[in-house]
Amino acid sequence: MVLTLERRFLRNSRPPRWFDLARPYCSKETTTTTGGTTSTTSDSAAADSTTNESDQISEAEEQLRRDIEDLRARHDDLLDKYKRSIAESDNMRKRLTKQIDDAKVFGIQSFVKDLLEVADVLQRASAGVDEETLRESAYLNDVVSGVRLTEAQLHQVFRRHGLEKMEPLGEKFDPNFHEALFQVPAPDKEPNTVVDVQSEGYVLHGRTVRPAKVGVSKK
Repeated sequence: MVLTLERRFLRNSRPPRWFDLARPYCSKETTTTTGGTTSTTSDSAAADSTTNESDQISEAEEQLRRDIEDLRARHDDLLDKYKRSIAESDNMRKRLTKQIDDAKVFGIQSFVKDLLEVADVLQRASAGVDEETLRESAYLNDVVSGVRLTEAQLHQVFRRHGLEKMEPLGEKFDPNFHEALFQVPAPDKEPNTVVDVQSEGYVLHGRTVRPAKVGVSKK
């Protein structure tokens, strides 16, 4: 009986076999005991957790991509509006600058028109006296000479401020500079050629202040 008990003791106290030692490392199950309740977590739970994390990362990446695209679109829209605003401001500045320059150059236009009436009077006064009468009267000759000198001085002032007299005789009729009053038969002239000047025209820095009143040729 003693021998039997010794054999049982030796059998129960033998060293663990190799597969008993390797079993915890080969098993993927985890046993947890809480309050007398045992639960086991397998590989499927870990895989589900990894899948959920991967899905969350993918959703976050997709949301980030959408946000980047939205920000890029807003950036392009704001940049376009900024460029348009700069272009409009530059155009407005150019228009205002041109208006200011035109005001400086053509601000005297209405004053010039009034002075042209004076120039016409002086021109008619000097042209209405024939040369024979001037030779007979020294006083009248002096008066006409003074009028002509005043007229020449006035035209010199006109030129100083950019006002020029037109010389349309023999030129092709141009509605921008000429005003046709009548037509004259002229077989030796091209049609619509200025053959007579009734009233002289003037231009101020290239802009017509008063068109020349002319007669044009016709066949």
